[in-house]
Amino acid sequence: MIEYQIKQVSLCVFLIMYLSCCDTRSNQKQISDSVDIEETSLDSLTIQKNEKDWLLVPGVSAGQTRINQNTEEVFKMLGKPDDGDAAMGKSVAIWFANHDSTSFATSIYTVRDMGENPIARVKQIRVTSHRFKTKEGIGPSSFLYKIKSVYDLKKVEDYEDSGLTYTVYNNDKGIAFEISSDGKCVAVIIFSQEKDMPGTYLPLRVTNRHIFKK
Repeated sequence: MIEYQIKQVSLCVFLIMYLSCCDTRSNQKQISDSVDIEETSLDSLTIQKNEKDWLLVPGVSAGQTRINQNTEEVFKMLGKPDDGDAAMGKSVAIWFANHDSTSFATSIYTVRDMGENPIARVKQIRVTSHRFKTKEGIGPSSFLYKIKSVYDLKKVEDYEDSGLTYTVYNNDKGIAFEISSDGKCVAVIIFSQEKDMPGTYLPLRVTNRHIFKK
């Protein structure tokens, strides 16, 4: 009788230990799954953030800079410009990657209404970094034939820089492309859709010698 009771107690102890072990493994798996989900979500958010930082949206934005945005907000975000000019309520501010004037440039053209609303607003954003892309993958370094497969373009003007000729094409959705003689895009301009791409009172461009520097 005593031997039978000992066996019963041993069996109960074994079952308790087994069930405890199973619960521990289950909890560990749940924690692991939770960590995996959190890490995946974090990775996704990082990718989305990076894409947003470099996304070109015609007539709307270039990265985090938006058309009609208050210029003071832009300066807070990008810091002090490396170059620029201003006159008659219009201004151009230029930022170079790593403050290197031979590197990629972001140029922002702003207009201040000298009447009722004196706040300076962004009207054009010019970028030369190949990291900037539209949702279709179009940006600096894209070829003209690929751009034309996505956008209806019209020729706006030609200009010369360092002895080379460039042609500017735009689309009425608020995006323009500067194309080199070999058919490659050297810069993209996002502009206000209030009207056709306005002529800037001040020069928006900087020399193109830095365009394809990696």
